[in-house]
Amino acid sequence: MNSSHSSTGTQTKAQVGLTNTERYQQVDNTLLVMLPAITRFEASKANRLICRHFGKRFLGPVTMLVDVEPYARVRVCWLSAKPTHGADHCKGWGRLIHDLSHYIFRRRHPRFRPHECGHATLEREIAAYVVSKGWLEGTLKPEVAAKQTTEERRLASLERLDERLKRWDVKQRRASNIIKRLTRQRASLMRRTSRRSTVRCEVQN
Repeated sequence: MNSSHSSTGTQTKAQVGLTNTERYQQVDNTLLVMLPAITRFEASKANRLICRHFGKRFLGPVTMLVDVEPYARVRVCWLSAKPTHGADHCKGWGRLIHDLSHYIFRRRHPRFRPHECGHATLEREIAAYVVSKGWLEGTLKPEVAAKQTTEERRLASLERLDERLKRWDVKQRRASNIIKRLTRQRASLMRRTSRRSTVRCEVQN
């Protein structure tokens, strides 16, 4: 196992000698006392980013040959329309962090027990990652475009009309050039046809 990286799921020096309860208390201490609501969009994005960051195969033992894929679906228990308690692993952010830590830990160490001492380290690191990225402050939320004023909407409409006029003007000039070229070709063909008819008449006479 690669013990040189703190994200391998092994216990740190500070956790040696701690009980399991004390180790998981460190996870709770990493998070806010109250966690904000979380939408499906945020949960889906957090799932992908957490698995991408903590699921690299070099973070696990040498037997871990592939990276961890994101969890197959967004679980309903990850969603919460209301704030949840930081130590609550039943719903919301706390549940998402807890579930993904077990999911990644199981991929790294399929023979380990679910709450082997290294799991608490991994869950604490994921919690710290979520906090450091500002996700609890809403940085994962989709950007909402500012509402345009009436004047801004009119200007935008004028710009779109100008663009359409430019495109049609180009098409019109292109069509005009094609018509002129075809007209010249037709006139040339008519002149050649007229000469040949004249020559035939002269020969016959």
